[in-house]
Amino acid sequence: MQGIKVCLFDAFGTLFKVKLPVEKLDQLTEGQGERLLAIWRNKQLEYTWLRGLMGDYVSFDQVTEEALTYALREIKVEEPKVYDILMPVYRQPEAFSDVLPGLKALNQTGYQVAILSNGTKAMLEAGVTKTGISQLVSAVLSVEEVRTFKPNPKVYQMSADFFGLDKSAFLFFSSNRWDIAGAATFGFSTAWVNRNQLVPEVLGPTPTYTLSSLHELSSILY
Repeated sequence: MQGIKVCLFDAFGTLFKVKLPVEKLDQLTEGQGERLLAIWRNKQLEYTWLRGLMGDYVSFDQVTEEALTYALREIKVEEPKVYDILMPVYRQPEAFSDVLPGLKALNQTGYQVAILSNGTKAMLEAGVTKTGISQLVSAVLSVEEVRTFKPNPKVYQMSADFFGLDKSAFLFFSSNRWDIAGAATFGFSTAWVNRNQLVPEVLGPTPTYTLSSLHELSSILY
């Protein structure tokens, strides 16, 4: 990874996985737990993109709650307990099994490791603490600073400004192919962490690297 100084990671889905209690949700939604979660996640992403385009920023917490309200309306369920179950999950994540060894390898090789996420700073700090990676991460960057969402170029620029480095010094990791497209279009080198063997999107530049997990980092470290 010649010239790379900072390995920059998306948080949710890349470093963190959230625990989603489908059985509890099924009990509250007449067996529609999986459908509710799918609608919620899709609408959550859609609302970040639309708010970014409209220049109408609100916190990721608010986006997440609004998306959940929509999802409940879509499945025609009125159940306040669903909010109590799902709204805290982004502050109580687990790390994927490849995260700790992957971040340790990057630290030992001399790279700085940082997080760049749509999540709020409080949400991200809670996740870093919960997953035990605080000693492996040198910076936690939230879009709150620029009041828009990825893939707006302002978000990626925030990272370059924070470290005072050129775009060429960054390798951006994400499990979200649209996020990879945004970072690559901005000018970062990119690594798509494709744990679920998804079909590549026909969108944006091809990732610099494609990994099935962070266990494969040794194949690109040099």
